[in-house]
Amino acid sequence: MGAVLAGGASRRMGQNKALMEFSGRTLIAHVVETLEAVLPKVTIVAKELGTYAFLGRPLLADLVETQSPLSGIYTALKNSEAEKIFVSACDLPFLTPEVVSLIVAQSLSADITAPRFRGHYEPLCAVYSRSCLPMIETAIKKGEYRIVDFWTRAQVRELDEDFWRGHGISERTFKNVNRPEDWQDLSRR
Repeated sequence: MGAVLAGGASRRMGQNKALMEFSGRTLIAHVVETLEAVLPKVTIVAKELGTYAFLGRPLLADLVETQSPLSGIYTALKNSEAEKIFVSACDLPFLTPEVVSLIVAQSLSADITAPRFRGHYEPLCAVYSRSCLPMIETAIKKGEYRIVDFWTRAQVRELDEDFWRGHGISERTFKNVNRPEDWQDLSRR
């Protein structure tokens, strides 16, 4: 199963980045379709469900009042019968089915499987196991909403730069769009 997180306020962008168009479709449509090429079911997790009804996909309302990517991951895991879920941000214009397949294939024996570049994980392009639920619940109860903070208690499979280089995939694939400058850079390519 896959989950696309679309609950962000897009404060840095100044508009709903999920609905911005790139190469003839919205960013969220691109991510949903990319995940659907690999996974049997894809759900959208958001605060405002009506905004994404046009996609015609299953929608889940955030279960946690505090809006954060961690609450989106929690909502996806809590509402899934699947043992593992591929979780993606809604603003990854260069995400490909090949990348999703590679991450899923490497996720068999870990709580979390995630790309890592230059010492930083990509927590919103990763596979999470249901075994993460108690750890996330604890973090939320403590008011700790940074995703990677609970990872110290989880078994994490890191897919580093060498792994991606070996598959001919660059860091650009994981580039998301948070600010107007990111969008301008994206539009120049």
